[in-house]
Amino acid sequence: MTGPGALVATLREFLERTGALGATAVLDRGADAEALVVECRPEGWVVTDPAGEEVGLSDAELGAAPLDLPGDLRPLPGLSVDTVSAELSAPIGVVDAMGTAARDLAARLPGRSAVTVEWATDQPDLPLVVAARPGDPLVLALGEELFEMPAGWP
Repeated sequence: MTGPGALVATLREFLERTGALGATAVLDRGADAEALVVECRPEGWVVTDPAGEEVGLSDAELGAAPLDLPGDLRPLPGLSVDTVSAELSAPIGVVDAMGTAARDLAARLPGRSAVTVEWATDQPDLPLVVAARPGDPLVLALGEELFEMPAGWP
């Protein structure tokens, strides 16, 4: 079973390798335990319970090894957003790579765990967020706009 310490280590490595701004995971711990929320940014992380209370981790949990991540993760270039036309511009394949990375990260987590990953755009207050849960279509968000992607994308 994946514990919160391993998830913190995994999200930190994911951010380092992809250059994402942040990642949040809802960790499904099975029917006998409440889910935990793990938020990670380059400057730090926090684990909370469903009530929003911070959960401390033991030294053993903090020393957990990260889950195996795909070898092809790499920093991805930022995106351009035209707020007037609501258009997103990126080099060919970048948004697909972001979706694949988020989906592959979610696939490494147990049960119905889910992740969101934030990537920078040229509008600092408007990151692209990719949400993934195994078996569900990816959802992209730009500000308040949500875009459910077709099943199987990318």
